[in-house]
Amino acid sequence: MISGEADAVDAASVLAKERGAKKVMRLNVSGAFHSRLMAKAAAAMEGVLADAALKAPSVPIITNVTADYTGDAEEIRRNLSAQIDHPVRWEETLLKLSADGFDRFVEVGSGSVLSGLVKRTLQDVSYASFGNPADLEKVLKLGETA
Repeated sequence: MISGEADAVDAASVLAKERGAKKVMRLNVSGAFHSRLMAKAAAAMEGVLADAALKAPSVPIITNVTADYTGDAEEIRRNLSAQIDHPVRWEETLLKLSADGFDRFVEVGSGSVLSGLVKRTLQDVSYASFGNPADLEKVLKLGETA
């Protein structure tokens, strides 16, 4: 995935198609998230998070910035602001989770972009999207395969 100024993203999309990309899809987003164009927003978020009370999570989490586990509240604080202007390491995160034995994934929120990435990245896993109450049955069925 790429992020940046609209004209540059359009040019990169054309090049990707010319060089054999199977699929090029422009996401309908309101900003150049996860790129250096968001540096001011990341700095502003850093200031907001400096005053936020954060505790260590009860289970380790994987951050977008490192694609690795952390349970340290200060590292989480740093990474929450850094993820605004740094690339998302989604594929690396999925591969790490799979290597660690995770085989069921639930995308929470509208859409199914992340579920599609799970499908294309991992083999022999189950996944579902949960965006409304009607999706609950699909998610519950994932638990039945355990």
